[in-house]
Amino acid sequence: MGGTLDSQLEALCRMASDAARSQGHDIDGWERAPGSEGVAATATCRRCGRAVHVRTDGALKGAAGRALTEGCAARGP
Repeated sequence: MGGTLDSQLEALCRMASDAARSQGHDIDGWERAPGSEGVAATATCRRCGRAVHVRTDGALKGAAGRALTEGCAARGP
């Protein structure tokens, strides 16, 4: 993950990575969202390009993205 991230955001990134990997994605390289002041990050599957996004802002925390809900199209049989 690029730069210093809040521990809650780091934990959310780990959880989202695990969930995306369970769909067959090769997730790595979390990057802060520009202008997010360390509350949001995005990573992309190296094989198919589907993304996962996380955000933690006060009491609001969550993850979204096609890598969480769809399998890796490039994974193969």
